[in-house]
Amino acid sequence: MQHHPTFSQLVFFCARTLTVSELTAIAQHLAMCPECRRTMCEIFAQRRENKTIAFSLTESEWFRDAHLDYEQIVALAEGTLNKINAAIITSHLETCVCCKTSVDDFLVHRQRLEAEMKMHGLPDENLANAELAAGV
Repeated sequence: MQHHPTFSQLVFFCARTLTVSELTAIAQHLAMCPECRRTMCEIFAQRRENKTIAFSLTESEWFRDAHLDYEQIVALAEGTLNKINAAIITSHLETCVCCKTSVDDFLVHRQRLEAEMKMHGLPDENLANAELAAGV
């Protein structure tokens, strides 16, 4: 880019609404032009209503947006997760209400099923698996 981008081009650049080639050209220009970088920072500040950007590098934030799948919930309930995955999931559950609710609901449902099985004389799955493994 031989010349400075216009103010509106920088606004569109910040909104990522330009073509790839336009974004690339402006990005290359911004890398070399402190004046345009300052203008871009002002545009970002206006878009944020001059609020500061806050972010965290704590472990609990690493997987904040990654939710647990059914297999992970079952493995957590059965205690079959390895130490690393257990630590990650435990940390995630401290900050994610959605996953904490899913785990709690699963555990309640599982306890109800186990009680129903005992009430109707059905074998406990864990006991049946242990007996199979022992050859009983």
